[in-house]
Amino acid sequence: MSWTRTVSAFAPQLQSMKNLLDLAREAAVAPGRSRVRVGFQFVSSIGVVGNSGTTGRVLERRLPVSATVPIGYAEAKWVCEALLDETLHKFLALFRPQVTRPGQIAGSSASGYWNTIEHLPFFIKSPQVLGVWPDLDGVMQWVPVDLSAGVVADLILNPSASHAVYHVDNPVGQQWKDMN
Repeated sequence: MSWTRTVSAFAPQLQSMKNLLDLAREAAVAPGRSRVRVGFQFVSSIGVVGNSGTTGRVLERRLPVSATVPIGYAEAKWVCEALLDETLHKFLALFRPQVTRPGQIAGSSASGYWNTIEHLPFFIKSPQVLGVWPDLDGVMQWVPVDLSAGVVADLILNPSASHAVYHVDNPVGQQWKDMN
């Protein structure tokens, strides 16, 4: 992913979201279909609420675009959430719409493997090579990929999941300064 792309650069992905919503709508009203609500889960990003101004826990609900981190990727995720709100949420008798907002997904809890060309592994490798760790503020809240995937799967497969928005993030962070 490029952090420099504007929201308009994500037009193909936004069109894909619209196409998937159309497909879900057609599946829900297809003749002879069982009356089980169609599950539709959009995997968004915690960046959609990263500028919310909240110092504690951010509520699992839709927030205005001003709460979104001002980069194209997060803004495009917000637009997709809005598309979901404007379509499937209006027909709750037919759909089980969900938004999951994962935080930073890390390597596997079993092997620790993390794609080395992603920004954080690359960032961590640089200080190893230079022999110096930067003095950073903030908190790391990484979630292993296998645990994150398990939560996302459990949510969509659970027909009694009652919320429309879920944050899949590590509630117990570690200070960057403790990495030294």
